[in-house]
Amino acid sequence: MIGNERLKKIAILSGIVLFIMALLSLTVPENQFWKQQKDIKNEQDDQQLSQAPTLPISPTNPEQIPVFPTDVWSKIPKVAGSIVYEELRDSDYTAILLEKESLGKNPNIILEDLAVDRCIKITLEGSLASSYNGNIYRVRGSKLFQNEIPTPSPSPLPTPTPIQASSTITPTIFDISITPTLTPIPSISSDPIISASLQTDELSTVLTIWLDRTYVYEQREDEFYYYLLLRRPKDIYSKIIVVDAGHGGRDSGTYSKDYSYWEKDINLNVLLELKKLLDAQEEIKVYYTRTEDRRLTLNQRVNLANDLEADLFLSIHCNSNPSTSVHGTEVLFNEKQDSIQGFNSRKFALICAEEVCAQFGLTNRGIIPRSSNVHIIGAAKMPVALIEMAYMTNRSDLKVLVNPERQSAVALGIYHAVLKAYEQLKMEES
Repeated sequence: MIGNERLKKIAILSGIVLFIMALLSLTVPENQFWKQQKDIKNEQDDQQLSQAPTLPISPTNPEQIPVFPTDVWSKIPKVAGSIVYEELRDSDYTAILLEKESLGKNPNIILEDLAVDRCIKITLEGSLASSYNGNIYRVRGSKLFQNEIPTPSPSPLPTPTPIQASSTITPTIFDISITPTLTPIPSISSDPIISASLQTDELSTVLTIWLDRTYVYEQREDEFYYYLLLRRPKDIYSKIIVVDAGHGGRDSGTYSKDYSYWEKDINLNVLLELKKLLDAQEEIKVYYTRTEDRRLTLNQRVNLANDLEADLFLSIHCNSNPSTSVHGTEVLFNEKQDSIQGFNSRKFALICAEEVCAQFGLTNRGIIPRSSNVHIIGAAKMPVALIEMAYMTNRSDLKVLVNPERQSAVALGIYHAVLKAYEQLKMEES
């Protein structure tokens, strides 16, 4: 009898506990649940990406590239009579040739360079472009390749992955930033094309080509072919910098307490303001990891800088902290470069902290070594600085971060830091 009473009490208490838990679950906002799930997913992604192997980079030595033998070009029909033949015969170009014949009358070509993906989109327009079946030749060193192009893996056009949105949050609904897996750089005599795909419509064909390296493209043409001459960036530009807007796509980064503001958007806004300033500097070639709301892997970002053999690598971010009182600007750097004689990550970070705070007006929290747990910093092979502009978890900092005029101010500070860094690099070289 006593045992039955105890069982009844236990059952009643269990019911009360379950009832209270149910009430509590109803009080948790829907966007809070979404936030928790997103944080878990982003953390899993970051762990996976940070553990991914870094693509080995082997800077090309032009002296090791054999001059193209004349007989290689003579194997391609009608090239020997081309107006660009003399240039090609005696050059060290890696080249891709697209046959015009299959395009019909008045063909046209439009190139779109997607450097962060090691990819080029070639839109072919002409009366027969929608059914293009022309030859695609590639020449590298003493090797000639024709048409046998591997297909991408995974597909370059994956099915978009839907992301659940709440009534108060407007995240990026689809993430289509998946790109083919990059393989280690092959030997200089290998096919420069890793994979390719064709998309056609009534008026054109879009040929998307993934390459083994990042190139600068020079276009030539004659009566029979379009020639894409591939040159290494360092052979063209004396100054190269990579600027990265952190996060993007379904990876929002941090956010304001009420989810009104997302780090990915602020980072991009500042980068676009900075782009206006840097693009006016003709002597500096700037590569941007993203200029739109798209998600990139950590390796895509740092591999671009390493592959380009960039002089500087700069990443723009916002900060957060469990304590809402923490505020100010700080810059992360790669302390593993401290042993490097001359200009290194520490010196670059100090310049960034000084110049950004001078324009932005927030507290300078100094520079912080983070090579061990921030992948793009630890894997960078050049002076790198990750600028944490301010804390979105601090009310005063957030007010500054979302102000368009102050975003322009921090962009100006970064711009000054880049110019000053190049002055230091010049002094070190002399």
